[in-house]
Amino acid sequence: MGLIDEFRVQASCRDLQKRTITTYEDWIRKFFVESGRKPAREWTGAMVSQWLHDLDRRRYADAARGVSPLDLAPPPVPVRTIPLMPTVTAARPPARLYTLKEVA
Repeated sequence: MGLIDEFRVQASCRDLQKRTITTYEDWIRKFFVESGRKPAREWTGAMVSQWLHDLDRRRYADAARGVSPLDLAPPPVPVRTIPLMPTVTAARPPARLYTLKEVA
């Protein structure tokens, strides 16, 4: 069983969407080609980190279609200021309260 097949099994256990799985498979294939077609058992974390930094330096991740592994962190939530409400003046009480007989 190859790396892509193992990845598919793991991804299906994690309930990932098909588009996400396909995108991640594309990134694995790109790394395989750019690493000189070394077998996956020879890959190291340092090699993957270096490749990601090279992609960032070349600005490849910005132009890539789909999801970039560099963009896995969610973007920061913008801070929204809420304007203060203008001062509300109190309503005047009625001059006189009417009884039920007077209203009917």
